Amino acid sequence: MERSKTWFNDLFDRNRISFQEGERVVLFRRKSNGYPRALEENVIYRVLRKDVENLILVKDEAFESFQQNAFINSSREKEIKVHRSYVIPMNINRASLIDKILMGD
Repeated sequence: MERSKTWFNDLFDRNRISFQEGERVVLFRRKSNGYPRALEENVIYRVLRKDVENLILVKDEAFESFQQNAFINSSREKEIKVHRSYVIPMNINRASLIDKILMGD
């Protein structure tokens, strides 16, 4: 099945995807206008906390400093608020990519 917003929502509705604090996620999709612009391609982020349907993310390398200090150390290491449908957990992403390769798509 093609990886799309509908595919993601189906997984989420079936409780196959859930976000936990500290979990590693990557950018899954963008809107046609480029949103979410704060997220970079092929960069690993960590879930700092959940806010209803939004996630507060921070880059993986900055996660430890956020946990220890509980404040922003620099403007480069900032919290990013994004809707959950734009990111996917690393384990789900990995499994779907392996399936895609094995199916020959």
